[in-house]
Amino acid sequence: AVPAGISLKPEEGKSFDYGIVYDPHWLEGFSVNVDYWRIYLNDTITTILANTVANVCFNNDASPFCNYITRFPDGQVNFILEPTVNLGRLDTKGVDVGFKYRLPETSIGNFGVSLDATYVARYDNDPAPGTPGDVTAHVAGHYNNQYGNYARWRALAGVNWNLGAFDASWRIRYVGRVSVGSEDPAQGISADGCYQQPICTQFGLPNVENPVRLRFGAQVYNNVQFGYNIEPINTRIDVGIDNVFDRTYAEHISRAAAAVAGYDAPTTRVNEPGRFVWAKLSMSFD
Repeated sequence: AVPAGISLKPEEGKSFDYGIVYDPHWLEGFSVNVDYWRIYLNDTITTILANTVANVCFNNDASPFCNYITRFPDGQVNFILEPTVNLGRLDTKGVDVGFKYRLPETSIGNFGVSLDATYVARYDNDPAPGTPGDVTAHVAGHYNNQYGNYARWRALAGVNWNLGAFDASWRIRYVGRVSVGSEDPAQGISADGCYQQPICTQFGLPNVENPVRLRFGAQVYNNVQFGYNIEPINTRIDVGIDNVFDRTYAEHISRAAAAVAGYDAPTTRVNEPGRFVWAKLSMSFD
């Protein structure tokens, strides 16, 4: 909640995007693009976590953050408020690449392939810039209980086919490896605490006493879809399977992080909900 006396205002920022698109005349149906981007926001609406309030107040007992610490009469801490304020700064940059190719028509239908990928070089969230005791969260390449799963590499590839009223597609989604915990003690996200816990064995985590950081390998998800247009009655039928091979890697990250680092797990199953079979009937009326 917003504490009394604090009035939130709009966030302000800038974005920069430099890119090229190549569409060669000698290869009909093919195009490739590369984009470099950078985005930063100032005065982001940020919830200041209790550990940040405590660190800032410890380094500067005249800080207004100290007002968010409620104490018992003997001076012991009772609880710490986590205010929502315009104070943070977000700085992120990366590269997008992609290509599309529509193959020449064949007797068995029309085919197209595509690939889009993103590399996140930087994702830094500073909840209180310039404040003593403040720590910038370097989230790129990490699972973070506050910000979620920020793998550096993500990609989506696809193959499309159609023949008359029939069409089908196969989608492959790639999520790069991430880490839980950090070797930088200032980040406050060590992966200590997993040693000899059953969840470590269940999810294949190393049975090492007080590991600083745990790494989770990349994962691939497959979705397939088949559709048929019944034009005389303006009807379309679609059936498909999402997450064909029932990959549950994201759930493993969330549950392991909760056990390993004491995190809450608000992003459980952030990537896929397990294998999911679906069907859809669509009708249009003129």
